[in-house]
Amino acid sequence: SRCQHRHGPRHRCSHRRGTGHTHGRRPQAHTTGHQPIQAHRRHDTPEPLLGLHLQPRVHTPGRRTALPLRAPLAGHTHVGISPHGLQQRQRSAQQPPSEADGITMVNSKYKLMYMKQQLLLTAALMLGMAQGAWAQDVQYIERSWDQTNKTLKSETKTCSKYKDFSTLSDNKGARGIGDGYGADFKWVVLKQSQSIKQLVVQGEAHLILCDGATLSCSNGVVLEAGHSLYIYSQRESDTDEAQGRLTVTRDTKNAAGIGGHEATGMGDLLVHGGIFSATGSDYGAGIGHGAFDSSSKAFKSGTMRVFGGKITALGGYSGAGIGGGSGHGGDGNNGITYYQLGGDVTCTGGLYAAGLGGGGCYYRFFPDYNGTGGVIGYTYI
Repeated sequence: SRCQHRHGPRHRCSHRRGTGHTHGRRPQAHTTGHQPIQAHRRHDTPEPLLGLHLQPRVHTPGRRTALPLRAPLAGHTHVGISPHGLQQRQRSAQQPPSEADGITMVNSKYKLMYMKQQLLLTAALMLGMAQGAWAQDVQYIERSWDQTNKTLKSETKTCSKYKDFSTLSDNKGARGIGDGYGADFKWVVLKQSQSIKQLVVQGEAHLILCDGATLSCSNGVVLEAGHSLYIYSQRESDTDEAQGRLTVTRDTKNAAGIGGHEATGMGDLLVHGGIFSATGSDYGAGIGHGAFDSSSKAFKSGTMRVFGGKITALGGYSGAGIGGGSGHGGDGNNGITYYQLGGDVTCTGGLYAAGLGGGGCYYRFFPDYNGTGGVIGYTYI
């Protein structure tokens, strides 16, 4: 039958009575295989930032949903969401806040906090790198001679400002220590074993050998006249095998193991402890001067003081164990001023050279030109 409802003069209703159709109502949802479609407000879930979690809430018609922010908005109150749009409960600024504004403000706040944390962390790391190894104090043994009582005194001291040897820059296998490179290089601590080509001393240098650490130099310790090197250990006993060690050989001809190059003298060496050995190259002393000939000018004599430690020095061919290098003209070489106030020292010279004294003769075919021995002030108390 035809529909009895009126739809207007030009409307034709195609529905028939009895089909369950009613005008003025919303159509009913299908009951087989389908779920009712519900309109809801979709909220995109932003990524969490620094612990801030934004949780979406599905809008239910007829119910207000607060802005899903856990952190309070500065200067604003909650903003409600209704089916008709955003409604502001209280306004404290000229422009009403929006949901996007709230999220941006909270994210900006935490981003600023994150940036501050990163800046503080970066500053701390840079400060630590600048200080290097200065953070941890290192103890060492310093010895001195009491002239009044004629006794050797020993004192444990602490070094708090120093360079870790492992952080020194390497220049073609050589590393430099001493205040001639800057005040920060005056005190250097060997904490771990290191193998290098050469150690160069400029100015005044203090080297602490920590227990169990060994410094190996394949091309000597350059200690020329006018410079000084102080060596310390962390043990009271001179023969304690746990002491730090210094092992030196020299592959440059006419040079000392520890001391000068050819035609150059040694500076000042003061040994407070440690176990070390030094071997000179051909015509150089184990510890002392390089080779010398009649055309060379006289060296400025260096001074070696032994307060403690265990030292083994071996001269190169015609070089003294401790003292002068080879004298090319047969007169030997100006020696060093030597003081042994303690410690255990063994020194052996090369061909025609003294164990402790001057170098031998360069001309091995003329044994009558043996080195007469450099002039050495030798004191043992």
